[in-house]
Amino acid sequence: MNDREELVHGLRAAKDAIQQSSRFHGWNQSKLLPVLNDVVEDYLKTPPDVYVTCFGTDTDSLTHWRGYCEGQGVSIELSLAGLEQLTGEIGGEFQQVIYSKVGDHGQAATEIQARVDWLIERMGSFITNENQRRLLLAKVVRSAAAAFKHVGFKDETEWRYVYSEQPAPDFIQFRVRDNVLVPYFVLKGAGPLPITKVTVGPGKDQEFTRKSIERFLKASGYGIVPVIESNVPYRT
Repeated sequence: MNDREELVHGLRAAKDAIQQSSRFHGWNQSKLLPVLNDVVEDYLKTPPDVYVTCFGTDTDSLTHWRGYCEGQGVSIELSLAGLEQLTGEIGGEFQQVIYSKVGDHGQAATEIQARVDWLIERMGSFITNENQRRLLLAKVVRSAAAAFKHVGFKDETEWRYVYSEQPAPDFIQFRVRDNVLVPYFVLKGAGPLPITKVTVGPGKDQEFTRKSIERFLKASGYGIVPVIESNVPYRT
């Protein structure tokens, strides 16, 4: 991640939510509060493993062309409904990133509170085993923490697919990024990506790049997908 405080920002927001929980009668009656506090404290010491795929809502953004592309960049627009169908069998969730300043976790804390309130309303009366409570709350915290970023990244207008479980060991693969081995997993057996449009970013030969992408998509079984050239007059 390009945010040094990835996950930590959200975990601190969860801690704020716990400290404000005296206002929430349901939390104190549910016996979930002390377990939630233990989960957050443990994760602040050792942040959990969470797998994410990141998306932006702006398909022709100068911020993205400059920040993420070396040379010729390409933006691939995907259908959210198609992505949800693609990931439906393994779980996970799509969520919009919440941006906030360091020390200002109000909005993030509200999100944590909403998720815990939902858990209490839907499952609280059925949870009698402390281990069950801990597993459910740990999942809530992992997923919610991945939804928060520092306000300095707000131009990314980011959405994320968040998978907060632990994949089976034979699913996990590794790729090299700088001096780090980054773990990831592939959606095995998934169909083609639900591509709805491709935008060719600023570059030296946009037209030639556009035509090559059109040919590639047709040859790969995608049929006719709109491929357009960026309107941003940025000289690379």
